[in-house]
Amino acid sequence: MWNAKAFLEQGQYESMETSRQGAAAAGRGKLPKDRIHRSVGRARPIRYEITDRAPSDKATWDRVVALFCLGKAWQFKAYPKALFPGCDVGDTVALFSRVLGVYLHMTDEEVPADVKKWNVKILRLNRQNRHTDMAEAGHFYSELDKHLNANPAKAATLAF
Repeated sequence: MWNAKAFLEQGQYESMETSRQGAAAAGRGKLPKDRIHRSVGRARPIRYEITDRAPSDKATWDRVVALFCLGKAWQFKAYPKALFPGCDVGDTVALFSRVLGVYLHMTDEEVPADVKKWNVKILRLNRQNRHTDMAEAGHFYSELDKHLNANPAKAATLAF
């Protein structure tokens, strides 16, 4: 969550550590959730809520449109079995057919084996070429729009 807002709003990625230090210097703590205004690829901004906590009820899960993965199957163990059968044992098929899965990857690192098996979009960031961050943020929103257009029941409840 430390670095999500700058990437999703302005297309500027910075490491979690750099974001954490900047927040501490400004006297800000980590927020469990926040709102962003998407202007990338839009004539007028759209508001999204971002959080680093899994929803606790079905109604909130119904509002989830995307999930950034850490690359480890344990991330999904506590997800509700009734909504996402198999997540408790690392099977992400039900999860990623319902929400857009995203893995943020540095080009100088290996993509984890589990991530290669999942139905997730991989965003590739280059540590030496920060000018490409905005394009990857745009790629994320392009994929999100495709996902929502392919899921009309979810899209009907959202303005995007």
